[in-house]
Amino acid sequence: MNIDRILRCPVLPSPGETVLETSVREGFGGKGGNQAVAAATSTLVAQEGRWEHIPPLP
Repeated sequence: MNIDRILRCPVLPSPGETVLETSVREGFGGKGGNQAVAAATSTLVAQEGRWEHIPPLP
């Protein structure tokens, strides 16, 4: 079993900068768990073929 620790920060730190978290949460994770959550909450747009013939997205 894998456990992920999720830290929320107000901003992304710059190189060498220290940023304090605003909340900490732990939950089930690991590579498979993270992929399952991403698949359930994402939209995949794919096209097979040449890009020249694909109209631009609105």
